[in-house]
Amino acid sequence: MALGQPDLGSGAANQGQPTSATGLGSPAALAATPGGGLLVADKANNRVVFFDSVPAATSGPAAHAAVGQPNLLASSSALTRTRMNGPYGVAVGAGRMAVADSEANRVLVYAELPVAGMPMPTPAVVIGQPDFTSGLWGCAGNRLALPTAVAITPAGKLIVVDTGNHRVLVWNQVPVADPVPLPDRVLGQGSLDRCVRNNNDLNGEQPARGTLSLPVDVWSDDTRVVVADGGNNRVLIWRTFPVGPLQDADVVLGHSGFTSGAPNDGAAQPSAGRLFDPEGVHSDGTALAVADSLNNRVLIWRTFPDNNGQEAEVVLGHVDFASSVTNDGNNDGASDAPTAQVFNYPMRVLLTPEALFVSDHAHHRVLRFAR
Repeated sequence: MALGQPDLGSGAANQGQPTSATGLGSPAALAATPGGGLLVADKANNRVVFFDSVPAATSGPAAHAAVGQPNLLASSSALTRTRMNGPYGVAVGAGRMAVADSEANRVLVYAELPVAGMPMPTPAVVIGQPDFTSGLWGCAGNRLALPTAVAITPAGKLIVVDTGNHRVLVWNQVPVADPVPLPDRVLGQGSLDRCVRNNNDLNGEQPARGTLSLPVDVWSDDTRVVVADGGNNRVLIWRTFPVGPLQDADVVLGHSGFTSGAPNDGAAQPSAGRLFDPEGVHSDGTALAVADSLNNRVLIWRTFPDNNGQEAEVVLGHVDFASSVTNDGNNDGASDAPTAQVFNYPMRVLLTPEALFVSDHAHHRVLRFAR
């Protein structure tokens, strides 16, 4: 089934209509709520929509409410406490919610979760800005530049992917009161005042084991950390939670080693072990799913990968691992109409016990695949 579209063959933004409870515009991150609901970062509509439940078969259900807009018909952006500007990321955990409000260069943190039938929560604090009406980017411990993802771990850590600053920031506890403390650690940079692409303090722009270039998503279970390092066309895995800046990753996917960064590892076509702009990562603790965005597919490792360049076992979006054309369900090398089996820039993935959800960004929908 699909969220955001009336059926599995449609792909227009907002279903070709004004903003509504049933349409989506360039959806990005996904988060499951404790009660079985789903949150979708509806980027182009400047909101996070809340589905109290998700049907297993019927496409086009209506969202119950929106965070970031006064109602389900509004979509304009604004720099205020209760409005949003191109949200990419959303996460829930430890009774908290966080939203990466990307184009406002901030993260909004909520002390409460959305509940059906109740007023939507308002943010308790803002990270990256001095107040709720500022939106300038910056490179410092208390500033952000186009954050695209957030994660809240089971133990209550807040992780922010600060994409424009080529780093990932970690707070040991989700801050819900002012003053917001500085992050407890940084990945991808040597300090909180460095924001350089592939900065390993030694050789500048070349990828290395602990560097990042336009990272876009993160997953962690408080032990392992997985980062979609989009600009380096790879996924980095730390087997144990990093404790220091520029700490080396243990495993790289998409390349055979840590010093490569070319799309599809420099090859003319993808394979089960190559990546091109991976934008989303998620795990249920055993399997790992990766949205391999510019290859228009989702890759799945049934067990957590442990070797550099390890090949995925499952591909969604194509009939084989060597294909990459958008909407090419019949594998003839030409782009066709949307179907239940194809993607147009899949952006984020979410594994639940019952299903895999994929935000099919350019088809303005979220697809549900039963497990």
